[in-house]
Amino acid sequence: MSDLRPETLLGLDNVEVRLPIAPFPLRILASLLDYLIFGILVTAIMVFGVWGVISTGARSPWFIAVFILGYFVLEYGYFVGLEIAMGGQTPGKRVFGLRVTTRLGGQASKGAILVRNAFRSLDMAVGVPFMIWHPLAQRIGDRLASTLVLETAGHTKEAIVRRVPQHWGSKEIAVAEEFLRRSGSMEPARARGLAERLLDSIGRDSPGFLGPVTERDPVERLRHELGVTDA
Repeated sequence: MSDLRPETLLGLDNVEVRLPIAPFPLRILASLLDYLIFGILVTAIMVFGVWGVISTGARSPWFIAVFILGYFVLEYGYFVGLEIAMGGQTPGKRVFGLRVTTRLGGQASKGAILVRNAFRSLDMAVGVPFMIWHPLAQRIGDRLASTLVLETAGHTKEAIVRRVPQHWGSKEIAVAEEFLRRSGSMEPARARGLAERLLDSIGRDSPGFLGPVTERDPVERLRHELGVTDA
């Protein structure tokens, strides 16, 4: 029986890359910071609304209904808008070094971010036990959207593959990007070994894709051959 944990990626000749699943306490702290910022925004809007009612002399029960609706729209828009604009992060996630990704460690799509946040209100009520007991710390929205929240080193840059070998799909791209993102924090010999296995797999399955063999470090050669840029 395999002893690989659920957060382990296997691809390209079973190259193993372990995803740094965000610990539960960090996710709570990030959420608290985000809701603090969100609370400030809501308070500002509420003060403005009350001032508008007083200054115009308007009195309507619809004001309360509009405010409640606006609260949920703002809450959803805050997390969705920022996670899309900031590449899977919010101010809270960025401060604590967290990022929303796919289950393969790649960049989450806009659709996935929309789905995971559609259940935020439900997760606020019952999602915490799911995060504590689930091996990937996924709340309900994460399970339905097939997303993870990973811990990223503060100095780590987002590696983006620009040249894709003919036989690669989304899983192989995710494995390569995750490896190159984390190669700087790996033991050098292990990083070189994994890079060589990736290069061998590309050379075997996509003839003609790789350029001439050079004295370049295998990790740097892999980065060069895939046209990787750091975003």
